[in-house]
Amino acid sequence: MSALQVSNGYTTGPLRDVLLPLLAVVGTLMLPFQWILILFIVTGHAHFLMAYLYQARAGKMNMGYLLVALITLFALGSYLFYSGDFLLLVLAVGLLFSAHFAYDEFTLHGETPTYANLVLVCGFALFFLSLVAGYLYPANTGLTALSFAIAGMTVLARLMLTRQLPSVTEKYLAFITVLIAILAIGFHVPERVLGVIVLLHVANWYVSFGVRLRTNPGKARKYWLEVAATLLLFSGLFAVYVGFHTEPLRYVFGAAYYYAWAIMHIMLSVYVSS
Repeated sequence: MSALQVSNGYTTGPLRDVLLPLLAVVGTLMLPFQWILILFIVTGHAHFLMAYLYQARAGKMNMGYLLVALITLFALGSYLFYSGDFLLLVLAVGLLFSAHFAYDEFTLHGETPTYANLVLVCGFALFFLSLVAGYLYPANTGLTALSFAIAGMTVLARLMLTRQLPSVTEKYLAFITVLIAILAIGFHVPERVLGVIVLLHVANWYVSFGVRLRTNPGKARKYWLEVAATLLLFSGLFAVYVGFHTEPLRYVFGAAYYYAWAIMHIMLSVYVSS
């Protein structure tokens, strides 16, 4: 990762793959947790809206897309109405979003994931899930040991499937794994690990897609204006929600509802990429 790499129009390199994650971890440690929560909710919603906008422009919103959206919306709405168990929702988001983050990194690094790579994606997601579960259920001290066991078994399974040297994406995911393990176990702040990968995921897509458009100044300008507009939109709406206690916006910014919107985003992203 010593030299800048441009693959399929996306750009990676040491600034993006090393410095940005380090800054995310340092920022997560320095800022109050409430600020981190607000930041990833606002930027997350802006990211979801940008994804829907570009999926629509690409003609991806077909009948199958709408069917997946309706089924997911019905399932999540029913869950929140009849159960609403917040901890299970957090666990679901921890598993799905970490897998979503890891899989998308192959796209952003210009690599096509193999079955061996998917083992690492699953391992990363399970490792992340065990850290989140350890935070939610602190009495179960075995979850920390489980997270390291998962990491070790994942690496072993990857080596058994293929002896190829780790790809750039695999090295990146290994680095992120070490960072979130240090954050969760070394600094004893496991509640912040989801914020780290949400912010990294959003930042990586913003920067990578923006760089992809750098050869077309008109499209690049339009893209960055849309990024700014969506961020300002949700920042303003969140200010209204907090300042005026606007009840309808609870279904956007309330933590449980945010996680539900995140699951919707992931399900539709999976459909679009399948």
